[in-house]
Amino acid sequence: MLRRLLAICLTFAVGVPAFAASPAKDAGKPFADDAAQAFKDQRFQEAAELFEKAFALGNDKFVRLRNAGRAWEEAGKLEYARTQFQKFLDKVPSGPEHDEVVQRLAALEQRLAAPAPQPVAAVPVVVPQPAVAVVPGTGVAVPAEPAHRPRWLAWTLGGGGAAAFVGGMAWLALTESAAGRMQTQNQAGRYTAEKLTEDQAVILRNRIGYAVVGGVGLGAAIAGVIALTRTPSATGQLQPLLLGDGAGLAWQGAF
Repeated sequence: MLRRLLAICLTFAVGVPAFAASPAKDAGKPFADDAAQAFKDQRFQEAAELFEKAFALGNDKFVRLRNAGRAWEEAGKLEYARTQFQKFLDKVPSGPEHDEVVQRLAALEQRLAAPAPQPVAAVPVVVPQPAVAVVPGTGVAVPAEPAHRPRWLAWTLGGGGAAAFVGGMAWLALTESAAGRMQTQNQAGRYTAEKLTEDQAVILRNRIGYAVVGGVGLGAAIAGVIALTRTPSATGQLQPLLLGDGAGLAWQGAF
């Protein structure tokens, strides 16, 4: 009986210290595990909030303060990150993690001290408005004639007219040369009355033709020159040139 009593006492004496030394349950561990997964998934704000909750439930796990600061830093909430880093340094005065957090906090302070970027002022876009002119006596505004109108029509008219005039002069030379040969052969008695009448009719038609072509060409050339002199251009201008014994045209600028 005495032996049993001693065995029971010995068992109780050994069991009580073992029970007293068993570690308390970490209530914040589930939140810390969820926070680590959220950080891995780049849900940084959620991770920071979970790390803070995990530390509140197990406030001897100081590394959770450091992790909360890292999550807030990644989330862009630098003020919150600074607060958590400072709390960690207050709790852990030395060690490798302490040194790492000191470096992070120093870099964080530089970022917070840097001036915020100034917004770039928008450059106004100026849309040119069409010029208007007011009709005298009416007050009605109408689009003004552009200062530099297209010049291709004047050049086409003048160039085409000049080409037609030169062509008419060439036609004239050929026709009059044929008329001269006809007259010479007629004086030599080589023409019959019927053939002479037929060739004279051809000569007459050619004279009418070159007169029409040359006249139209000359008129078109003159009209083109007038249009050029009255149509200012940004690159050049044609102006009449008066000389002592005649006149001409002067061009200034690019075509």
